[in-house]
Amino acid sequence: MLAGRDEQLARIRAALTDIASTGTSLLLRGAPGTGRTALLEEAGTAALAAGLRVLRMTGAAAEAELPYAALHQVLWPLLAVAPDLPGGQRDALETALGLRDGAPPDPAAVADATLALLTRHGPVVVLQDDLQWTDPASLAVFGELRRHLAPSPLVLIGATRHLDAVTPAPDQVIDLPPLPDDQAERLLRTLHPWLLEGVRDRVLRASAGNPLALHELPVQILKAATGHPVGPRTGLLDELPLGERLGRLYEDQVRALPEPPRRLLLAAALGGPPAQRADTLRDMAARDAHTPWPRILDDVTASGLAHLDAADHRLDFRHPLIPAGLIHLATPAERRAAHRLLADALPTAGIVHRAAAAVGTDAELAGRLHQEADTTAAQGERAAAARMLARAAGLSPDPADRTARLVAAAVLATRGGRMRLAADLLADAETEARPVRPEPAAPYAYAVARTRLQLHGDPVPTVELLPAFLDEGGAADLRDAMLALLLLAAVHTGDERARAAVERHATDPGDPAALCLRAWTGPWRGAHEGLARAAGRLPRDRETAAAWILWWAAAGLGAVGEHDALHGPLARGHAHAPEALVDSVHAHDAFLHGRWEEALTVARAGAETSAVYRHALDETLHLLNTAEVHAARGDLTALTALEPVLGIRARERHLRFVAERFQALKALAALGHGRAEEAWHHTRALGPAWSHLSLVDRVQAAVDSGRHAEARDRLRAARAAGVADASPHHAFQLAVAEALTAPDDEAEEKHQAVYALPGAGSWPFPLARAHLSHAKWLRRTGRPGRAATHLRTALHTFTRLCAAPWAEQAARELDLASPGHDPRLSAQELRIAELAAQGLTNRQIAERLGLSPRTIGAHLYRIFPKLGITTRAGVARALQESRPPEVPAPEPPGR
Repeated sequence: MLAGRDEQLARIRAALTDIASTGTSLLLRGAPGTGRTALLEEAGTAALAAGLRVLRMTGAAAEAELPYAALHQVLWPLLAVAPDLPGGQRDALETALGLRDGAPPDPAAVADATLALLTRHGPVVVLQDDLQWTDPASLAVFGELRRHLAPSPLVLIGATRHLDAVTPAPDQVIDLPPLPDDQAERLLRTLHPWLLEGVRDRVLRASAGNPLALHELPVQILKAATGHPVGPRTGLLDELPLGERLGRLYEDQVRALPEPPRRLLLAAALGGPPAQRADTLRDMAARDAHTPWPRILDDVTASGLAHLDAADHRLDFRHPLIPAGLIHLATPAERRAAHRLLADALPTAGIVHRAAAAVGTDAELAGRLHQEADTTAAQGERAAAARMLARAAGLSPDPADRTARLVAAAVLATRGGRMRLAADLLADAETEARPVRPEPAAPYAYAVARTRLQLHGDPVPTVELLPAFLDEGGAADLRDAMLALLLLAAVHTGDERARAAVERHATDPGDPAALCLRAWTGPWRGAHEGLARAAGRLPRDRETAAAWILWWAAAGLGAVGEHDALHGPLARGHAHAPEALVDSVHAHDAFLHGRWEEALTVARAGAETSAVYRHALDETLHLLNTAEVHAARGDLTALTALEPVLGIRARERHLRFVAERFQALKALAALGHGRAEEAWHHTRALGPAWSHLSLVDRVQAAVDSGRHAEARDRLRAARAAGVADASPHHAFQLAVAEALTAPDDEAEEKHQAVYALPGAGSWPFPLARAHLSHAKWLRRTGRPGRAATHLRTALHTFTRLCAAPWAEQAARELDLASPGHDPRLSAQELRIAELAAQGLTNRQIAERLGLSPRTIGAHLYRIFPKLGITTRAGVARALQESRPPEVPAPEPPGR
């Protein structure tokens, strides 16, 4: 919370430590929001912890002219014992503080009395905040105290924005500069880990190292993004929402400015860089109040808010928050006046400022602003265009025009990622059109479907509204967007209406939507080759909707890393692919490839961010990614906690993919714990769709529960659907499933086929399960030595992945495979050594294995001599040297 202030804290603590031997004074100097008050609070906490008396005062602009107001705050807790002072000192002090009538006392006498009173109760720490607003009489007393501190057990720690009113100078001036970029980013990620990357960059730029802004600005942005504004949305600017505290950081300096320079600074803030050129400012000054430009410039410079950069002839605000503060403090009338200035001074942006300055309705102005919005949208600035159209709706006198523009603005807001704004605009459109539905119907239906799916996880409007508009051929500009929504609905619901609509309108097998549908729901034959061809046709210099659809298709095939042509377009931003979808695919891909901690980190952050922004669908998909890791690790408690969202709520919202995938993950967790019948119960009701994700689990549940015929039936269905030809990942999954269900006379061949597949090591978890299955068969058929080799390989992988129940299975089998043999390490010792080799502490290993840290230490005490090592650092090397080679994985013939 006090990032980047270690040096300042050290100097404060040193002064408190030395208080018994010498008094001293410190002054914290920094701009608003740099942490002066927070450091004073830390000083007070440290002083109280050291047994020191702490007295406080806070300057206030309203009391700046009230004599001795600040001194009264400091001495109030001690006034009960003030009568013990000598008569002259007591009279001077009580008269100054208004406790008795009399002529104004001599300031020197008041200072002497104050020093006497404080030293009687020493050691004392006086904390003085906002000294810039302290009344002159109190400042004079504090100055005298600073002159006579040395022999007294007193420490004065003040805080101010500047040194002008502090005389004499304190013993130490401690400046509070902005935080360096790296510390600012670290603090922001610590305080607000849910921020989207683009919002994080915006906050870092706007805060410019100001700690208060790093604390509060994300909260205000979130409120603006998720709140429900009252009334029509007429703001044209993407203003930085400051809130009251940030919005008033520079209020004193702003209010102190004469009206002409204040109005000019407001125009510069509203107009942005084009309005901050010196020639533009001079022009606006001449139009506004006829105040001489040099006089305005002198006032602006003296305010400390901005200055004219002599090099590039531009107004330079002292801090990025100042323009937003100017806008925050301005009244609506002041804003309109500033926009009128800008409309005349900036011809290229005049229509926008003229619209912002207008009062009431104006059909011609609304039409011109609509045209400007179309141009802005064509340039890719959809969110800005949405704001323009919303304002155009507010200017429209005709109700039908108002409704149509609100609907168009909502569509642009959805496509610009502003879902909450879109939902609010739709609500306004429905109010305008009541009792009928808003027109135009197709854009309205699309916007409703998109916002309901994203904000509420509700696919029903997509399925029920969009197919008809696609079939009618209307709203051609929304055809691809509607198709993409129907694709999402088809995959996540399994609804045949959505699937049929996609198939009707994506008739070319190479169409990205058709490929993506096959990648997730089948038939899979040829999907991988089709994906490669479609990816090769993508433009390399820009992102397209087709790129993210194909990337999602790659995720369905377990082939995200195999298509370089997809990464170039998507690396430049996510105008079409929301950041949450990108992260969701990333987490799923990390899970498939055994990077489970990475998968959990990405998925948890994504779920938290989505929950904060109230994007229900994204949150659900991220939680499903976390469930994959929890299930593979056998964490039944974590899965139970996810049941309300991924089970109950997903079924209520018709998200069949989520509900069935979660059911399959519960089967995987049961298999890890050896509960075959329970696993079968979880899988028996699953439909054929998405079977590629859980094929191995479904087959093993059938085999382990004695239902071999059902296992063979599922394998036949998978082969018929073309799973083997879908992608290398799917072919590998099918090979593992076939090995698990192979009869004794084919078991060796089928397991060796798994190891021989190219890239088998890319999917470590199912590969380790194949080794475990192979070992069980080898031990059962009388070959324990070979079984032990496979078991050690499986145990190593399960331990690295922290798949505890699977590691338990492998450890038990390893013990059974070596009944009369005393290997260097027992199965339990091997698991502990593997975790120690990863760098885990005894406590962390104990948590993973459900043992005590003392037990882990005892095991390691026995492990070290068995491995021939003396330190923990040698465990990894010793294990590597002793590990038998992996089962060979030769290239299959003809490859």
